[in-house]
Amino acid sequence: MKATPEYLVLMIRSWLSDRELLVGENRTPRPVTCGFPQESVLGPTVWNMAYDSLLVMNVPSGVHLVGFANDLVVVGVARIGEDIPGSSEVQRATKSIMTSRLSAALDKCKVSDRDAVHLLTACIESFSLNPASYIINRTSIRNSRESIRKEIAEKIIVSTPNGEKLLGVPEIPSETGSEISLAVYDSLEKWSLLDKVQGFVFDTTASNTGRVNGASTL
Repeated sequence: MKATPEYLVLMIRSWLSDRELLVGENRTPRPVTCGFPQESVLGPTVWNMAYDSLLVMNVPSGVHLVGFANDLVVVGVARIGEDIPGSSEVQRATKSIMTSRLSAALDKCKVSDRDAVHLLTACIESFSLNPASYIINRTSIRNSRESIRKEIAEKIIVSTPNGEKLLGVPEIPSETGSEISLAVYDSLEKWSLLDKVQGFVFDTTASNTGRVNGASTL
């Protein structure tokens, strides 16, 4: 370390030695041989110590190392992708993983886009597959979920003991409760189902439910 007093080195070394993690309800001790406690007071200082030599290491032309908070980013700058060192070895992910059922499950469990990245990556690895082959990043997941939500929201589906029937996908001028209500009413009237409806199901946004206005008036 750069002119670090020996007593500080010994203090930190002692603090990081012989650590244990208590696991489960029985709080069974498990040895901790690497890593550093997050959100600790010494965290930023020890991070600076560990990454000091890394941030000044020699890298290819056009590549920069950027440290921020507790992360490290490798940035490559080039006119075309082929000019970036090692770019020929990097393959772009092509397999989509998001489906309407998966999107609905993530929404139901209130999983954020950021957490979905970690969960989906871990699931793919558990099946001994390569996560790099799948489109898994926060932006792609967010866009897919929004697209699926919109697609589902525009469909009018009737459930019966014999299954489900798609009545239509009407074009709605705006997403106000009154416009949605009118579209649903027109579809039910067209299929002669007005006297057979026993209940409605909408997502509970303010435009869809309400005591006076809404796609489903309470």
